[in-house]
Amino acid sequence: MDEGVGQRRPIVLVMEADPLLRWSLTTYLGRFFTVFAIGSLEELDHTVHAEHLDAIVASDDLASDAETLFVRIRQTNLAIVAVQMVAATSGADVVPNFVPIEKPFQLDILADLLWSALKEGCGTKNNH
Repeated sequence: MDEGVGQRRPIVLVMEADPLLRWSLTTYLGRFFTVFAIGSLEELDHTVHAEHLDAIVASDDLASDAETLFVRIRQTNLAIVAVQMVAATSGADVVPNFVPIEKPFQLDILADLLWSALKEGCGTKNNH
């Protein structure tokens, strides 16, 4: 995995309501990215300025909150990457402009997807 997207580690916000999944995602992705994790939009710490986020990874149940945050960030950061973790059996729709990754998935596949999207600068284009 390429360690150099710019001069700093990309900042990823993980939005996952389940504490164990949030911990797993944060622990693994933290090897490659600066990761902040929240269980709801209300938990977004004011010290984490949304405009500095490079990517959002959101679960199905927080997708609408993630979309709200994405729209806000997109006003100042057109290259924001957004990924929605989708359970095939949930019937949840993928939020427009989010790249879907179907659960269950290997954590390295999610990391590779994020690196690829950040490196390409594709933002939210759906042609990954």
